[in-house]
Amino acid sequence: MKAGEDINFIFMDSDHHNPLCRVMPCELTSSNVNFDREKYRDMLLNAAETVLSTFGFSREDLGLLSKPKFWINELREELKK
Repeated sequence: MKAGEDINFIFMDSDHHNPLCRVMPCELTSSNVNFDREKYRDMLLNAAETVLSTFGFSREDLGLLSKPKFWINELREELKK
C-alpha cells in the first residue's frame, strides 16, 4: 500500500476493544474470511431505513431494535461506568 492509494477494508470484528483489530484490508484476507455479519446487516438496515423512511419504513416494522447508538456515545457510557 502506498500513499494516496485507495484501500478497501472488511469489518472483521466491529466490537473489538482494539480499533486496529476491527477491520482488515481486503488485499490481506483469504477466501474463507470470517467477516462481521452483524455489522454489515446493521449497515444494510441503516441504508434501507434512510431510503425508505419517507414511505414510513423503520426497523421496528421488522421486529428489530431501533438504530444502534453512535459508537462515541457508547464509549462515553462505558467510561462513566
